Amino acid sequence: MKRFLLAVALYLAACHGTAMPETFTLKPLPDSLNRLWRDITTDTLVGYTSGAYLRVYRWQHDLVGIYQSDTTCMLLRKNSQWWLVDTLPFRYFGGWIDTTDLNGDGYTDLLVSGEPANGNYVGVPVLSDANGSLKVYPHCKHPNFTYVPELHVVRAYWAGSWYSTFFKEEYVWKDDSLILREGVRMLPPASMEDNSGIDTLEYYRMQGDREYVYKRLISDSSWQVYDHALWEGFECSR
Repeated sequence: MKRFLLAVALYLAACHGTAMPETFTLKPLPDSLNRLWRDITTDTLVGYTSGAYLRVYRWQHDLVGIYQSDTTCMLLRKNSQWWLVDTLPFRYFGGWIDTTDLNGDGYTDLLVSGEPANGNYVGVPVLSDANGSLKVYPHCKHPNFTYVPELHVVRAYWAGSWYSTFFKEEYVWKDDSLILREGVRMLPPASMEDNSGIDTLEYYRMQGDREYVYKRLISDSSWQVYDHALWEGFECSR
């Protein structure tokens, strides 16, 4: 009976000229939104007086879009019509989408970056597969997310104000999750009045489910060491 109902659903969809979403992971949007965005066929930005907007990107043979309003941030996809892939775990004002392979499986994924904070952008991977489906991985979001294919690692870093923690981290993919391989961080001064020039640098890894610090340097040269730790520089190339 289930197979029969599925066949009927596919037939009705075909008769109405509507492509069924791959692996049934996509969700339908209201007809009003589909009519509003029906004629979009390329990269564009559609703004509204309410402050909401739709930003559209080309991805393979389809379009993907970010719809941002005061209450939601949605990742959309258009083939014959617009579909909802999933919601995103941040605001998108000032963000963008990169199309690249983010896990080394040979398929083109999406990296969705949200609005900046102190010059840092939090990136959420949206992974594709052999079926061409898209899946948002909110548990894998990291600041300044960068995949390094020759090393098969994901790099993340945070560079804030002087009185904050700076860190650089490397992760590896395992079962659709990112596992911390190693990190290094510069701790902020004990107080705003601390002008000693002595700073604390920590190297850390995971031990089971817990993070542990395996090396600590308290010195007036900690920043120089941090600059060369894990990779050269305070940032990593996109």
